[in-house]
Amino acid sequence: MWYFSNPFLVFGDGALDYLDQVKMNKVFIVTDKIMQQLGFVEKIVKKLKDIPYQVYDEVEPDPSTQTVEKGAKLCQKFAPDLIIGLGGGSVMDAGKGVWFLYERPNDPIDSVNPFTYYENFPSKAKYITIPTTSGTGAEATWAAVLTDTAQRRKVFPTSRQIIPSIAIIDPIFALKMPPALTAGTGLDALTHSIEAYLSVWKNDFSDAYSIKAIEFIFKYLPRAVENGEDAEAREKMHNAATMAGLSFGNSQATFAHSIGHSIGSLFHKPHGACVGMALPYVMEFSRNNGTNVVEFLSDIGRRALLMTGTDEEISEQLILKVRNFIKEIKSPLTIPELGISKSEFDEYLPTLVKFTSEDAVISMSNPMPNDDQIEKAYHYLWEGKRIDF
Repeated sequence: MWYFSNPFLVFGDGALDYLDQVKMNKVFIVTDKIMQQLGFVEKIVKKLKDIPYQVYDEVEPDPSTQTVEKGAKLCQKFAPDLIIGLGGGSVMDAGKGVWFLYERPNDPIDSVNPFTYYENFPSKAKYITIPTTSGTGAEATWAAVLTDTAQRRKVFPTSRQIIPSIAIIDPIFALKMPPALTAGTGLDALTHSIEAYLSVWKNDFSDAYSIKAIEFIFKYLPRAVENGEDAEAREKMHNAATMAGLSFGNSQATFAHSIGHSIGSLFHKPHGACVGMALPYVMEFSRNNGTNVVEFLSDIGRRALLMTGTDEEISEQLILKVRNFIKEIKSPLTIPELGISKSEFDEYLPTLVKFTSEDAVISMSNPMPNDDQIEKAYHYLWEGKRIDF
């Protein structure tokens, strides 16, 4: 027996109008300063008309547990019956944390786990996510990625109960993303989709969302990077990101995300660029060592990209296509291209290995790498060598 969790989805041009149908008395908006500057918060406020609201716009990239706790205290004082998370993955994940602590102020946010049932949750408010980037999938998942600033590492509050109530997927918010952000978030979605298909928790439902998301990303991401005003490409990528979120949210990410989480927390590099860089290396490692991975990769190649040949040939075609795709959209394929120096890399390599081996999703990898393999993979990522072990 297995489960598939998802919010109620509203998508397509004009999806924001769904707010007109939502019953609410007081609204607490979790967002960041950039959303204010872009006028996106104003778009939401106009929809609220005369309904009382409060804006908490202090969410930072890689949001800290302290930021979440501060927002939750303000939320408790305001006492809304609706919380809106407006922004990218950092904002939407912070919103999940604020929502949880508003409902259960005595439970530490880093204690949230999938094995505990939280009685009467939620009872005070619904949570609506409105993504403004096309990649994280956080609008549709039941985990959050926060940062423990004291230890410089990620923490992962995870529970099927914190999946958003409603996700509004309106492509109007993606139109202003610059090319680098478009590429990075798109690679995050691609990594979600492929890792979900290789995860030990893969299942029929997650596989279906992965295949369609991969098809859309290869077709529409280069167009969105090249021309941010390409309305069709923006809408398809916005939908693909949510499909990818539904896929990995119900199967899990793997080794590439463990690498991305570790590099991101130590060096504060963009998440999408980090996981995208790691993706082809992890595909190679999994193909060389995992169970049925050649078959899984060939499934992706045939179904999403109409590749032909033997399973071995298609798995190689797919890995090469991913590598070339990353180059095409001008994203990094090596650690030096992320702007990390050799001295920094050498100094933090033991910590990178430790954080990667302890990361929440690495156990979902097929196969799960040991510490020696993780360290060796980091050397290959530094040099840009294809994984041959």
